[in-house]
Amino acid sequence: MKKWLLGVGGAIIASILASAIYDFIRDRQIFSTILSVLTNALDAVVTFFRLELRVWWVLLFGLLLLVVFYVYKKEKKKKEIEAAELLEKLSVAENKIKELTTQPDNAFYESIVEIKYHSLFSSYLGAPAQRSDYKKTVKLSEVFSIISMEMLDVAVPEDNIRRVLENKLIRPSNGQVDYSRYYFTDPQLIKHILNQLKAFKLILSKWDDSTKKLYWGVTTKGKKVRDDITLTKISGGDVESSG
Repeated sequence: MKKWLLGVGGAIIASILASAIYDFIRDRQIFSTILSVLTNALDAVVTFFRLELRVWWVLLFGLLLLVVFYVYKKEKKKKEIEAAELLEKLSVAENKIKELTTQPDNAFYESIVEIKYHSLFSSYLGAPAQRSDYKKTVKLSEVFSIISMEMLDVAVPEDNIRRVLENKLIRPSNGQVDYSRYYFTDPQLIKHILNQLKAFKLILSKWDDSTKKLYWGVTTKGKKVRDDITLTKISGGDVESSG
């Protein structure tokens, strides 16, 4: 019985409080405005859910969402690609600046290449060839100067480099007729020289699938060093590293 009385009494008290609160809110303009907005919002929601939606409305709305999503993804991907390209260009520009402002260290100018070579001479056709062995030392910077002049805006294969070094370094250049044939004794000499220059970042290599050959070209840094060596030779000075 007590529980029943408490329930009925609580309901009556809650009703009185709710009525009092409602009257208080209704008499205050700001609360009346908030109540009106909430009421209108609720009416709008109820009206929306009572609409008899047609199928083509739903399809059109779905298509519109797909178009918006597609445009958003496309623009996002485009911006990502542009950002990646910009970063790549900045990286390339930074590397070029470093190559142009960084001089080879003293190791490059002080490096010496020992060249062993030999000549073969036959006194007459069919006669046994007579072999003569030689040895000389050349600065790596001089070797690079010879090689880089063959790489003016073009990349060349190893065979071309071998021939030009044979002509410039081991064949006589005194103008006398010489019927001897000259060869490098070490068949790996050219590869060693090219790898040394590549370690100094003066040249680079690229494989060509069409000719099945490895081509060598001068880097941006190599071009600057080549020009410095050439200008120094013209002025009659010695090339020195600035560190």
